[in-house]
Parts: sequence; structure tokens; C-alpha cells
Amino acid sequence: MPKPISVLPTACHRTASHAWGEACATVELGQGLRALPETAARLLDGRISTAKAAEVARAGAVDPHSEYRMLNLAERGSHKELKDAAQRVV
Repeated sequence: MPKPISVLPTACHRTASHAWGEACATVELGQGLRALPETAARLLDGRISTAKAAEVARAGAVDPHSEYRMLNLAERGSHKELKDAAQRVV
């Protein structure tokens, strides 16, 4: 029987499997994008990558007002620049 979604993040952090970790990151990204509709839209239309969407969501979880600033950087800057900016938010 599949585990409920609410249990996945806890289980994700206890496993060493790379594939399982990637799957958990995707689930966590999906959950984060519920509160960030513009990020979800740009991901779906291909304007930003999954990796960049994850960084925007990481920052957006702490400060939802950072979404547009982070999205502008996601579309124009490198992944490293975005990751560094997200780290400053969190």
C-alpha cells in the first residue's frame, strides 16, 4: 500500500537511494508549487527548468513575496546565481 504524501518527506530524508531522493524532491516541489502558481506556470511552459523551479520554491516557502524576483533571476541567470539568491532568502 502506498504511503500517504504527508509521510514522504520524512521517509525521503532517511533513505540513501539516489532515485528515491529524486522522486521525493519532485513530490516536494509539486507540493511547494501549490502556493507559487507563477512558478508552476513557467515550469510547465518550459521557461525555467525543474532545478530552477526547485530553488524558487525553496525561497518561496520562506518568503512568498520573493517569487517574482527569483523567477526573473531564474530566467536570466545561472543555476548557481539562483541557488545563491535562494540561500540568502532562506
